[in-house]
Amino acid sequence: MIKIVHHGISEAEREALYNLLREPFGVVEMEDKINESMMSSVYIELPIRYDHGFIRVLGIDRWEGLKEILKNMRWRRGKSEFMLTINFKDKHVNTVFTIEGSDHKVFNKAVEGIEYVVDTVHFKDARSMYGSNSSIVFEFNREDMRWYPKR
Repeated sequence: MIKIVHHGISEAEREALYNLLREPFGVVEMEDKINESMMSSVYIELPIRYDHGFIRVLGIDRWEGLKEILKNMRWRRGKSEFMLTINFKDKHVNTVFTIEGSDHKVFNKAVEGIEYVVDTVHFKDARSMYGSNSSIVFEFNREDMRWYPKR
């Protein structure tokens, strides 16, 4: 099951996420009352490994649609804060991407870059540095517009 935890998003945005992600895994959705300091936040937990095949498992149309929905959600918030966390969670490794802020251009670049981190040296170093049975958390660096593993 795909898990979606959200705060401060519209009914239409929730439905768009649900309708896009309900196949092939099903969706569990809940509202987050804890993270109310942000105007809006979305946490998506995907039950797949973050590797070269994740787009094939999820489906290219679904992945592209998800990116567009998320970028649109950020844009609709104007100058307000928005936080996105995507957790690729399999039984051995969690790979987590978190971006927050109010700049929609930076956010868009970060969302577009998620699929390319698979090919970076940083990802291979992070795997060996953190081990195979752990979590790897990536944060987006606004200065050079790249994802880096958080130590």
